[in-house]
Amino acid sequence: MNKKIMGSILAALMIAGTTSFSAFATTANGSVVIGSKSFDLAYANDTVNLTEIMNAIIQGGSIYVKDFSGNWIDNATGKSVDASIIPDENEGQVDTVSTVDIILKDTDKPLIATGAGDAANNELWVKYSDGREELLVTCSEGDETKDIIAGICNPKLTQDKKKIYFMSEAWTTSAAIHVVDIESKNQQFVCPGNYLKIIEAGQYSGDLIVNQHRYHGAPNYGSYDDYYIVDENGVQIEDLGDDPAVLGEY
Repeated sequence: MNKKIMGSILAALMIAGTTSFSAFATTANGSVVIGSKSFDLAYANDTVNLTEIMNAIIQGGSIYVKDFSGNWIDNATGKSVDASIIPDENEGQVDTVSTVDIILKDTDKPLIATGAGDAANNELWVKYSDGREELLVTCSEGDETKDIIAGICNPKLTQDKKKIYFMSEAWTTSAAIHVVDIESKNQQFVCPGNYLKIIEAGQYSGDLIVNQHRYHGAPNYGSYDDYYIVDENGVQIEDLGDDPAVLGEY
């Protein structure tokens, strides 16, 4: 019985070969096939789903990982393999379990005080293709404004389906952008922002576009609101100016 799956999937991805071959288009990158079933990697590596994954392993069959470049890897050897040996889900042999939706749920809990006033005490949930729903983020007060979670809105799932960026009420002039890791449930502040978009292709693929309220220094003073490209940690990469038409380029 191959019990390597829980500890070696990510390692296998890291040592994937560079051999190029055609993979099944209907199996998403970042998936693992166990026997005749396919799972999203984040789902397979979540200890909450350990029983389900171990049951799939016990039922038998080889384990193959499709990395985020589309290459298939034999989990037992860590070596690249041809896609032709993978069970063909086009014939209905594979049931893929992956993140398919993000849900914001209202609650009856008291409102949360923020710099912008009292905000909704809602929750961020993720829904999987097998119908299961999982709570990721609840609203909470914070010692600093940036750490407050309240009025969660505009959630965005990353392309690898590992993280969700979202906005939260924060300051009088600006909301705050946060990110939560789906597997670990760890949540952290990224940067201030009144707009949020994940860039899906090109030079800045995976980076964010945010709109930030800033202030001129002396002698002009006053404020302005520009769009910026920032990395996953909120560090500025490019200033795109204040014209929203630029968003169409990304």
